[in-house]
Amino acid sequence: MSSVSKIRRSLRNLSADVGLPLRINACEIIVTQDNSKEAADSMMSIRAMFKGRPVGVALALPLCCLFQAAGAGGLPPPSRQDLQILGRILSFREAQGSGAAPIAIVYNPTDAQSLGEAQAFAELMGSGVAVGNLILRPLLIEQGRLGGASGYAAILTAAAVDTGIVRAAVRQHQIPCITRQIEQVAHGACTVGFRSNPSISIAYSSANAAAAGIRFATAFIMMVREV
Repeated sequence: MSSVSKIRRSLRNLSADVGLPLRINACEIIVTQDNSKEAADSMMSIRAMFKGRPVGVALALPLCCLFQAAGAGGLPPPSRQDLQILGRILSFREAQGSGAAPIAIVYNPTDAQSLGEAQAFAELMGSGVAVGNLILRPLLIEQGRLGGASGYAAILTAAAVDTGIVRAAVRQHQIPCITRQIEQVAHGACTVGFRSNPSISIAYSSANAAAAGIRFATAFIMMVREV
């Protein structure tokens, strides 16, 4: 079950258990920072759930905290801007072709946040999303099955994955690993880490890239922060 589904269920249960109406307007201020379709759909569902009911203030703050916690590792949920950044990073890889770019989205099946982040990325990509001259196509892969991953344009890791497993797969298959979890770059697993909120930042490890036999254009390396 995704983080958003859990939130919806919690809201229903909480409203029924305490017999109090819930005010969600304060939460909308937080949620609207995420422009993803998933967040918008969730807020529409919650508005419909409590439509026409009077205001109850006491439970507004806990609900806001619940929504704020939906991101993995303290990060906001994946967004379409994240996909744009991912595609642009890949376009700077030397010998990167155009057209279909299969993305192995790797997650830790024992960690709910990791699974939620991976599923959110896959839902955003759908059957394929165009970024520049690439079409990003997702495939969810449990970290334990990553060793057999080949033929992908990149590995995209979620939170809480085993960096040793990722590092081995990247070096075996010479696939760039890209992640929002910057610490996975620092720990030698991923090649590039990025953030899109509150501003765009990109971290790159030349040592990790060299160990995996991966090369990026000089223009890209000059623009990013070395880790």
